[in-house]
Amino acid sequence: MTNGIISTGSAEVDSIGMMDLSGNVIPNNWYLWILRDNGRPHHFAISLLGEIVYWYKPVEIRDEESGRTIGY
Repeated sequence: MTNGIISTGSAEVDSIGMMDLSGNVIPNNWYLWILRDNGRPHHFAISLLGEIVYWYKPVEIRDEESGRTIGY
C-alpha cells in the first residue's frame, strides 16, 4: 500500500491508476499537445496512446459480498 492506495506491484500501473481518467481515456488536451508537423492533431498517435493507457489502467478487484475494493 502506497500513500493509502493499494499497490498493483507495478510503479507504471500505479502511476496511471492515480490519473483521473474516467470513461473515454483520451483527454481533450492531447489534441492540443500531440500534433503533426503542420500543427494539426496527430489522430493516429493520440488513438494509439489512448489504447496503451487503457492497457495499463489498473482494474479494481471487488469483494462480491460487500462490494468493497480489495485490490487492483
